[in-house]
Amino acid sequence: MPGASPSTSSRPPPGTSDPTVFSARGGFGSVFKGWIDENTFAPARPGTGMVIAVKKPNQEGFQGHREWLAEVNYLGQLSHPNLVKLVGYCLEDEQRLLVYEFMPRGSLENHLFRRSSHFQPLSWNLRMKV
Repeated sequence: MPGASPSTSSRPPPGTSDPTVFSARGGFGSVFKGWIDENTFAPARPGTGMVIAVKKPNQEGFQGHREWLAEVNYLGQLSHPNLVKLVGYCLEDEQRLLVYEFMPRGSLENHLFRRSSHFQPLSWNLRMKV
């Protein structure tokens, strides 16, 4: 699959288990901020290399294996400026992880539907342009 790299480790990259780099939690699970080397995709020290977001689906949540696989298949093949880039994924036993490029300004969904107090909703004029 172009663009997405599989991993056989069920552990998130270094730095992602630190609660200070926790990014979000939702019905799908948790998202952690981490860093990898841009060339080798090996784990990197916090603050160096490419910033990534590691999505760890909630095993008791609504996103099952079929949905996870669909996300890997579609985002691993698609490339568009308005879509987040899937950097890699992990599937080991029942552990599933998705590794995305980090979006420092948050997701479009948060800006459209104001999921938290950190985001100002987009104007209708700007929404129509998106």
